[in-house]
Amino acid sequence: MRLLGKGTLRAALLGLAASAMVGVLGSPARADFLFNPTGGGAPGAINITGLDLLPGNGLGQGALPAIANAAANGGGDVAGNQFLLKYQAALGSVIPGSENPSGLNSTFQITFTGVIREYVQSVVGNTAVFGISADQTGSFLHGYQNNSVTYNSLNGTGFTDGTQILTATPVAGTSSGGNFSNIGVVGNLDQNGGNDWSGTTTVGGFGGAVINFNVTSADSTYFVNPEKVLALVFSSTQNLPFNNVDPSKAFFDGTVSNVGAINGQTGPDILLQADANVNAVPEPSSLCLTALGLSGALLYARRKRAQLV
Repeated sequence: MRLLGKGTLRAALLGLAASAMVGVLGSPARADFLFNPTGGGAPGAINITGLDLLPGNGLGQGALPAIANAAANGGGDVAGNQFLLKYQAALGSVIPGSENPSGLNSTFQITFTGVIREYVQSVVGNTAVFGISADQTGSFLHGYQNNSVTYNSLNGTGFTDGTQILTATPVAGTSSGGNFSNIGVVGNLDQNGGNDWSGTTTVGGFGGAVINFNVTSADSTYFVNPEKVLALVFSSTQNLPFNNVDPSKAFFDGTVSNVGAINGQTGPDILLQADANVNAVPEPSSLCLTALGLSGALLYARRKRAQLV
């Protein structure tokens, strides 16, 4: 059953991404950088502006109680409104894609994991708007390269295998944020091939997020000119049900997805299909990051291949 037509979904995502970000002035260019996906340094490196990740999993750990608290008591960056967003996905291609890495996801993998503390800014009707908490203790975005393909989305394993090639920390404040709209119970949580979540249904929904990161380390055998990847913008769309990847029963750090019988309703967690890219920006300026992040999210929402079915 189709929940939303492609045009309707596109318009909704663009509207949500725009409503989540304010004060945007202009749109600076993405930074280009040299990337060698097999770690060989400059020989064989390709010039790109970003990384296009495959559809992956985002877990709002404790998100439903936070949304309920914000709806009852008002939003804001306080303990009762906070939750952890956990993320795992594999690289699918580079941006631009004219020189996509040979052997990616057949002979080797590049994976990303993340933890970000978010809070509920507001709840209006069936839409919740999120911010990035000032307290980012323990938060990160990590990248790994492994010379075999071991990741498993359903089990949440293999995402930290191999060599760690990137570490980054979230930028708190108004330069980052996101939202999600719940359109009610729609059917099985897992609609990607066979149903691996027998007995678990889900709400339907859609949203977007822009999260800015400062890079703390980049392996120069992969990121050949790491001075060009000092700051990153993580832009994603989220939707339910899952139709392009298996919903993760567990995550890279051992966290078990606790969604109850109805994902997005019985909680306390909510599991989201997340389709993201990661772009470098010229400098770690919050204003530049905001502008690029929003424009990237809008363009990204136009071109993403995921559909609600």
